[in-house]
Amino acid sequence: MKKLLILSCCMLSFLSGYSKDMRIRGSVVDSLSLLPLGYATFQVFDSNNNNVFNAILTDSLGFFDFRNVPLEGNGYITISHLGYEKKTINIAAQQRELALGQIKMAPSNFALSEVYVIADAKTLIMPDKVVHLVDSAMLANVSVTADLLQKIPQVSVNELTRIARIQGLENTLVLVNGINTGASVDLRAINPNDVFKIEVITVPSSGVDIGYDGVINIILREDPRKGVSGDSEISFLLNGRHLDAYAGVILGFEKVRVNLAYRNYYRAYASEGTEIRTNTNTQDVYKTKTYAKRPWETSNDIRLNIDYYIDKKHYLNLTTKTDFLVQCNKKWEVQPSKTSNNITEDLTKFTQQVQYNYFVGNYTLFYKYKIKEEEHYLTANFNLNVMDTDENTNTLYESGEIYGGKEQAEKLAGNLRIDYSNTLNNWLKINAGVQCYNQNFDGVLNNGLGNNNFNELRYNGFVDLYLTVMGLTCRLGIKAEESRTNFRGLGTDPVVQQSLLPILLLSKQINRHSTIRVLYRKTSHYPSAWQLAPYSIQYDSLTMFQGNPLLQAQNRHSLQLSYNFAKPGINLSAYLVYNYREPLILSRRTYDNDLFCTIMPKNLGQRETFGLSLSGSSVILGFMELQGDMELYRDIYKIENITRSNWFFTSNLSLTVGLPWSMAMGTWGSYSTKRLTMQGHIEPQYELDAIFVMKRFQNLNVFLALRSIVKSNETSYVFSDNIVRQSTFQVKTFGLGFRINYFFNTGKRYKMEKIDTLHEMDKK
Repeated sequence: MKKLLILSCCMLSFLSGYSKDMRIRGSVVDSLSLLPLGYATFQVFDSNNNNVFNAILTDSLGFFDFRNVPLEGNGYITISHLGYEKKTINIAAQQRELALGQIKMAPSNFALSEVYVIADAKTLIMPDKVVHLVDSAMLANVSVTADLLQKIPQVSVNELTRIARIQGLENTLVLVNGINTGASVDLRAINPNDVFKIEVITVPSSGVDIGYDGVINIILREDPRKGVSGDSEISFLLNGRHLDAYAGVILGFEKVRVNLAYRNYYRAYASEGTEIRTNTNTQDVYKTKTYAKRPWETSNDIRLNIDYYIDKKHYLNLTTKTDFLVQCNKKWEVQPSKTSNNITEDLTKFTQQVQYNYFVGNYTLFYKYKIKEEEHYLTANFNLNVMDTDENTNTLYESGEIYGGKEQAEKLAGNLRIDYSNTLNNWLKINAGVQCYNQNFDGVLNNGLGNNNFNELRYNGFVDLYLTVMGLTCRLGIKAEESRTNFRGLGTDPVVQQSLLPILLLSKQINRHSTIRVLYRKTSHYPSAWQLAPYSIQYDSLTMFQGNPLLQAQNRHSLQLSYNFAKPGINLSAYLVYNYREPLILSRRTYDNDLFCTIMPKNLGQRETFGLSLSGSSVILGFMELQGDMELYRDIYKIENITRSNWFFTSNLSLTVGLPWSMAMGTWGSYSTKRLTMQGHIEPQYELDAIFVMKRFQNLNVFLALRSIVKSNETSYVFSDNIVRQSTFQVKTFGLGFRINYFFNTGKRYKMEKIDTLHEMDKK
């Protein structure tokens, strides 16, 4: 028979000087079928409830035989398995060898929330998410959490930016323990050895912000690693245009995990662009050439995270992120010219300059109360955001003309969300909640000549029901929301937006590795306060922006048929998608006879998109991994009685090759054909983003990459009556980059160990 391996063997408190060690043996089976249960979790506790031994059983027949279990005196054993009731067995002080025999595990009444289908022993497939249990096998050759996420099917991590996303989805929110601070977490702030499981949520809860169509939720172990771990990293380009430094330390105590980190960010990429406005009737042309030699932006932030596991039912978290010395100085040199009657003349040069200083604080308090079982809980998530800024956006002509303005602003925003989740029985689960967001913004434009003061209040209630009938799982959800924006001192009525957002999900397991799913979802995109603000800002002598307080929310109806195939070494997701958006929020550009451009957001027309999306990953020959996603869609725009349609194709591919001596190399790139925009189109684009080489040492990783080897310009066209606007833009990110990452761990570790068993002898 297969040898018994014990994964994740750990000492949760360092104990020494034992005079006796225990031996515990037996097997784990299903109480109804008497079939063996592999991958049960086995834990030993002493009389003070200290966890002194922890293991996951990987014997296919459910057998275990533990020797040298460090327990003195009385204690107890807990055996748990996803989808089954937990079993507790008491141990008397005089027992030094314990033969438990056949341990029968009863199926749990709460199996719906815990396990839908087991694709393999460490992967749980549910209707709207896939849960991956992390053991020491997954932690092999992992030094940072980005490495761990790279091993998760459906997830890709950009090696340059360390940003993770779900393949096939546009925007992914990364959370830790379900705590939402308003943005994705920095993966470098997580010790991979602290990770218990990773949830890949492809259909987020009705309460998740509509800006995200996928969530990666990283669940940490509830028993903090005792000791100290740390991570420091610096990455830069040799041309001096890029610097990113990070240093963090994690302190583990009995019930508390403290994480303190500092991050510095600096970018100074050169850029160049052109804009050409052509009157097709008169052939008059206005042209600008723009170049920025070294526009820079930088920021510093300090992050503090405290996890406090009060007891088995209560969990408290404090997460803070304070950005200070957030500065920017971007200056573009512009040479305009105008052609009329086939005569071209240079116009007065000007510079466009953006300067700002920001202080931003983001503070989140999270509380979770487990009412009964793991999936019966109540949470409260409160987020406070403060901002103080000075921003100058000016266009300066050599003749002395000045356009643009200066804004001084302060913002205070609070967001409170309360969630309740309960598995009522083996076929029904409920998740419900309420949320309230309030933002108060006080801004002064141009030293008091104009004010930008407003208050935004948004509140909603939502509920999701999960039902399982005859192998078909259904999720039915709805969210009712209202948004109210009031511009103070301008004599305008509040802008009120209301939405009713349903969601319907049907999921069916075809076999052990395949799932098919049908999804309908409605979402609403609210116009920003910037778009609604009833005032004008002139950018330069020929360009002006005007806000529009009459804007309505943009609704999207999405219908999706998807298929997912997952097994070790290969993952494939296929989506047939139809999206309908109305009324579109369009930044409408209009021109007068002198080619003066006015930009105003408006509600105009609708957009239909349908097509096929493929994404996946595959391990080839055991040492190469290919990841990618491809989309083939047809876009149909109907705006102002004009219908435009176009097929477009996009692709992103990456290849990583494992090499001897703990090395790896790889590359990735992207390509897209012509794509329609609301008022024009974008020309095809392509990029070979990087070729990189990595080398792992014991506590050090070295990364070398040649960036932006091939990169096309972004060229777009805008059409308005008889005016055609052509613009090109490119950021110069080419360069040879380095990254050096140093990490360390002290205290307990999760190791893979071989345990000698008698069953190997018995089965021969």
